[in-house]
Amino acid sequence: MLSFAVAGAAFAQTPEQVTPADQDTEMQTEQTNKKAIAMEEVPVEVQEGLEDTNIQTAQVEEVYQVEATDEVLYEFVVTIQDVKWAIQFDDQGNYVNKTALS
Repeated sequence: MLSFAVAGAAFAQTPEQVTPADQDTEMQTEQTNKKAIAMEEVPVEVQEGLEDTNIQTAQVEEVYQVEATDEVLYEFVVTIQDVKWAIQFDDQGNYVNKTALS
């Protein structure tokens, strides 16, 4: 704990504690901007970006439109060799990110 005094008053600074409930709330807040959509709703540029990768050989199980603060991403949930992945592209069809879900 870090303590210091300013003009006769004492202050203590403690590390911020985050509870699991707080983390769940933060994750839910992030996911409120995530909407399930049909493949037909995905822009052509994004579909072409997916086709240009080797990911198109995997089975697409779910498709989401994710609205971030400054951009819209499209997320494909696929299974590749028994591992489930979330793969994101921007609205121009450029690969952005890949995260293992299982």
